[in-house]
Amino acid sequence: MPDELKKRFADKKRILQQVSIEGGPTFSSDNRKKDNPDLIGQDSIYGMQELYGNSYYGNLNFTLKVSPRINLTFGYSYLNFNKHAYYQYSRYEDQLDSVTSYWWGIVNHYSYPRKVYNTDYSYHINQHQFYLGSAILLPEGYKIVPAFQLIYVRSPKITSLYTPLTINDTIVNDTVTPNTDIYSFSQANYTFTENTSSVYNYLFSLLITKDFSFFTTGLSASYSNLNGLRQTQLGWSLTYFPLNNVNLYGTTAFIALFEDVGSQMIFSQSLGGKITPRLWISGSAVIGDLTNANLANGFIIYNNSDKINYRLEASLSYLIGKHLQLSLIYQYFRKESQQLYYTTDPATNEINDIPQIKNNPYNTNTIIGGITWKL
Repeated sequence: MPDELKKRFADKKRILQQVSIEGGPTFSSDNRKKDNPDLIGQDSIYGMQELYGNSYYGNLNFTLKVSPRINLTFGYSYLNFNKHAYYQYSRYEDQLDSVTSYWWGIVNHYSYPRKVYNTDYSYHINQHQFYLGSAILLPEGYKIVPAFQLIYVRSPKITSLYTPLTINDTIVNDTVTPNTDIYSFSQANYTFTENTSSVYNYLFSLLITKDFSFFTTGLSASYSNLNGLRQTQLGWSLTYFPLNNVNLYGTTAFIALFEDVGSQMIFSQSLGGKITPRLWISGSAVIGDLTNANLANGFIIYNNSDKINYRLEASLSYLIGKHLQLSLIYQYFRKESQQLYYTTDPATNEINDIPQIKNNPYNTNTIIGGITWKL
């Protein structure tokens, strides 16, 4: 900042406490069709899958000190996802193979081979997140951290519509009578439309912590409405400092996530410490389905549609002087995308109304670089 602006924030009130910016790309192995490009199988008529490609994340936040015991944090995050939607359907089509002529007319000979059609779309999902949090320090080592996050998602919405067609084939054409024999059958046909979809989601969270001599324990709760479902999340964490400072630290946490469709448990473990006078290193593992879950008291939200089995993370933080800190984060995710298809009953040749779901595993690698300025 210019010297004049620095002086404005360096007075005894010191309203602005911290400014940080971070961002980076995510590389996905799910950005192309799987090794089994036949989405529908041998006994099915329709299949589809949506795959997440590479993405980008950016965040800017700053913290204000509004009183000796109250801080406010404002944040904005932007995410851009590349997605690919693949559709495949099959149908039996009439094919005129030959014509036999007689003195009274003609007879057409048809076959009905099964043909497969493929349709794919590439599009982007843009997500904007607005975060507001507060840290309220209370006597005897208690701290209350309420937070709110508003999520705005805008993306194309692709809809497939089944529209059966009635096909009439002339089998016999009697020129003497004259009579014509017609064979009619229903032929499957799909039309695809693309519209823009926008949705707002929100998350309320609350964290209460208590400091002791060598550790801090906390209870958290949140409520959200991500992806058309309602989530209630409860958590407990224990952060410990064996050396009574940040030269060595760790955090163990358990999270219970309750949704309209079920519940799940998530376990988190992190360890870190100082390896040089200015360099810190840490690593963490979050195990459990993170779909529609949140971490860091609602600051991190996982609201994409794919299942997240676990997350591994390693980070470096380097302090430059008294005010500037650089960070580098690497994250590995193990995820699963869903492939949807319908089957037919071999006995009746009728289509089963209930779709079949196949989970296809893939992984992503994220690299995030950040700069933090502490006044």
